[in-house]
Amino acid sequence: MSYHDSANGNEQTDVRETTEIPITNEQTATEPDRLYPLATAADAGRDNYTRVEFDDEICCILREYARKRAPNLRSIDRHNVGVAGEYAVATWLGVPLDTRITDDYEGDRGYDLEIPRRDGRNARVEVKTTRRQDPKATVKRSRIDNADWFVLCRASRGADRVEIIGYARRSSVKEFGDMYGLSGYTLVPEYLHVTDGAYLSPEDARAVHHRY
Repeated sequence: MSYHDSANGNEQTDVRETTEIPITNEQTATEPDRLYPLATAADAGRDNYTRVEFDDEICCILREYARKRAPNLRSIDRHNVGVAGEYAVATWLGVPLDTRITDDYEGDRGYDLEIPRRDGRNARVEVKTTRRQDPKATVKRSRIDNADWFVLCRASRGADRVEIIGYARRSSVKEFGDMYGLSGYTLVPEYLHVTDGAYLSPEDARAVHHRY
């Protein structure tokens, strides 16, 4: 699949056809439970995180989603950070963003995205996004079984840039995430699989999301 890059007038190849998606990769899907990665996201460092950038148009759309999700004005910014992370990971994985709003403002069913696997079933992905310089996020114990994979992201102050730091399957989060917090399972780079280090532009994001 290709799309037209209006910035330079050239036909561009869709990044999702040229970049391997680790979570849907057959080898990853069949790896043993609780496998500690040989090279973690912490080992790889920021230069190897996948980076997704948004322009003003995309940021306005995401802020509107955040406004609809937020039960009050004070929580709009928090929801904006979360939506930015979900949109970035959806772009990386080549799947649609779930924009449904539930009556209780939870916004999802305990996971954010679904991706098709080679066995015909869908994998459920929960995205956790923070602005912390030492990135970490907590998964509630009551919600850990709602998703198959967990992805940790870091958003910029304006939520116009997102770093996809790393990911882990549920069993790994249960085993290793218990070491880093008391209130739930903590996602930290120290045990997450590193992403592919791609750079995804606003045009890349449009190429994915205009399909749906």
